[in-house]
Amino acid sequence: MSQSPIEDFSPAAVLRYRQGWNALNKLLHEDRSFSGQERNCAFLNLGDGRFADVSAATGFDFDDDGRAVACVDWDRDGDLDLWVTNRTAPRLRLLRNDNPLGSHYLAVKLRGTLAGTNVDAIGARVELHVGGAKPVTLVKTLHAGDGFLSQSSNWLHFGLGDRTTIDRLVVRWPGGEAETIRGLSVDRRYLVYQNGDAVVWAPAGSSAALAVSEPKPAESSLRARIVLPALLPAPLVQYVDRSGDEQPLLPPGHGPTLVNLWASWCQPCLEELHTWADNEKRIRDAGVSILALSVDDLDKKSGSRGAAEAILQRANFPFATGWATALAVQRLDTFQQSMLDQWRPLPIPSSFLIDRQGRVVAIYKGPVDVAQLIDDARLLTATPERRRMAGLPFEGKWSTDPPAANPLRVSTRFVDTADIPGAIDYLRRYGESTEGGQAGSAAARQLGDVYFVLAVLLTGHGQADEALAAYATAASYNGDDFRIRSSWGELLLGQWKYVEAGEQFRHALRIKPDDVQTIRHLIGVHVTTNDLEPAAKYLALLVERQPKSAELRLQLGEMYRRTGRIGEALEQFRAAVSLDPKLHAAANNLAWMLATHGDAQHRNGDEAVRVAERMCEGMTMPPASALATLSAAYAEAGRFGDAVAAIDRGIAAAEAAGDDAMAKKLRDRRELYAAKKPYRDVGSD
Repeated sequence: MSQSPIEDFSPAAVLRYRQGWNALNKLLHEDRSFSGQERNCAFLNLGDGRFADVSAATGFDFDDDGRAVACVDWDRDGDLDLWVTNRTAPRLRLLRNDNPLGSHYLAVKLRGTLAGTNVDAIGARVELHVGGAKPVTLVKTLHAGDGFLSQSSNWLHFGLGDRTTIDRLVVRWPGGEAETIRGLSVDRRYLVYQNGDAVVWAPAGSSAALAVSEPKPAESSLRARIVLPALLPAPLVQYVDRSGDEQPLLPPGHGPTLVNLWASWCQPCLEELHTWADNEKRIRDAGVSILALSVDDLDKKSGSRGAAEAILQRANFPFATGWATALAVQRLDTFQQSMLDQWRPLPIPSSFLIDRQGRVVAIYKGPVDVAQLIDDARLLTATPERRRMAGLPFEGKWSTDPPAANPLRVSTRFVDTADIPGAIDYLRRYGESTEGGQAGSAAARQLGDVYFVLAVLLTGHGQADEALAAYATAASYNGDDFRIRSSWGELLLGQWKYVEAGEQFRHALRIKPDDVQTIRHLIGVHVTTNDLEPAAKYLALLVERQPKSAELRLQLGEMYRRTGRIGEALEQFRAAVSLDPKLHAAANNLAWMLATHGDAQHRNGDEAVRVAERMCEGMTMPPASALATLSAAYAEAGRFGDAVAAIDRGIAAAEAAGDDAMAKKLRDRRELYAAKKPYRDVGSD
């Protein structure tokens, strides 16, 4: 199992961490041991950093899948007993300490009474000074949450061996002064209060007698009856009838049906078929029909149906029969795994009791007898409360309502097993057969989630048009779900439907105004459609969210320049250069506009020179574009000799780069500078 990343968040470290969790979840779902059946261990501290394995001698070496240990003197005999919890059966063990050595002890429970100390005195440090021929000091600290998934008793227990003299107890209270308590006796329990009082404590009555027993886990069995309080549709699959034609598992207008998977080589299956045949009238009177599907033909081998045919004929089986397809078995198996959150494959036989609406009411692993089937037929029209009680082995009271149906559990398991078409079919069928209720209700929100996941799966499966329709349906049920609006917009964007995408992104932004990615999407939509004013508005919003981003300042300045907002553009370019002096694009834009803009109110030759010189000084070999800006700045400042020298360097740089068009432009400007005329960018008027 991988450790959680603490300092190393590299892709490799994060991948190892996720792989560890995936392996752990797989063990959980498959009911496998985390420890690989390793027996529990106990080690004796010998001192000097040495330990001895005393697992067998102490009796701790169970082959449980142990998780937590808590210490407490449960039987109040002066030694510590252990409660142990396990992930698998037995879930709980009490290991009673019956060591007959006759050693002494002292136990204290602290009570904070003054300001600054919590009532349980968590964090207190206690020193027990024991006298005798060889005085010794024992130290304990009172902790909260002292173990994994466990908490030991808050009695501080000191084992004294054969020592019988206690000199003093020193308590260093959290948030208070240290206090010394004298006059304590061995083999006693004391309540120690912060004011210095120590009161002998004794239980009100004797502890209950504890009989020694060895918990024995029940024998593992694949047989089970699972009643579903929240009904979900069975997967939509087909089988092959005995004529060789494909038929829907649940045809239109079907009645309550027990779908059974059986095999000719399965003795319990044969007994079950004969029993059902003998009790046909009782079963039909209960309103149930049976569809028995043989799995003999899954491998498609020649003659594989013969044995099953012979069995059905001998039993004179009166109900519908056929051959299960591999896909039908796979999807029924996936369904049951999702219901139980357990990834054990279906045994043979297995059966599914399905109501008129195609919803699974009960799952049977192993044979189901006639009496149970008839009794469970009453659950076909029962309330969720009644079905929930029927699934338990005992009566009781619930503090919560029955769970709501959750089809996403099923679709998720389909995805886990790489059956994306199965997940799509399942969610589509669920949506078509379910009423969403009033907009904004819990039922509507859940159906919105179903269509949202359906849209995501359809998108990944290359069915864009169907995904767009699913997003529209999801929004009709839960229009204020950010995920729906955002993902819908992204799909529309990928389909070059910019206007529709912008509509969805604006709705998403109303739901989540600070979402940076949505703002970026809106900027991209408006830039692509050459709608620059809204693009500038959203870019300014993004700068508000990330004011320290020089790149965003540069982009906003360019957007303001393109929309004629020159003063604001210069302000953003100045901010970008201030935030990142090495952002040469921002410096170049700023210096160029200050030097060449057609409106004199926006020109400033001296500032342009400072910005352009600083920019070029930061470059090892300034390109022609930077030198063109520097020369324009010199010309605007009236330094025409410097302008000619700079532009000559720019011409040389352009020629060296093979940029003939740039070289020609610079030669034309050189004539201006030689004539002591500045350059004006006509595009900036």
